[in-house]
Amino acid sequence: MKIFFHVKRGTAHWEPNEIREAVTVPRVGEFVAFDSPGEEWLRVQLVVHIPFKADCDVEVYGIPVTHLEALKTVG
Repeated sequence: MKIFFHVKRGTAHWEPNEIREAVTVPRVGEFVAFDSPGEEWLRVQLVVHIPFKADCDVEVYGIPVTHLEALKTVG
């Protein structure tokens, strides 16, 4: 399925990032890390399912976090 990611940095508006392929849809509160080394992690804030014919199946809105912030929530 195709997921269109949006990122919010600081107080700026949501920036459209890019469309990526995924097997599952992330849920609110989960973290997403892309496969390229050094890319930012995102904490999912909002998930919008697209019920009509579009370029993507889902839009995911997230805020950037470090991998250390994501690991703190595991323990």
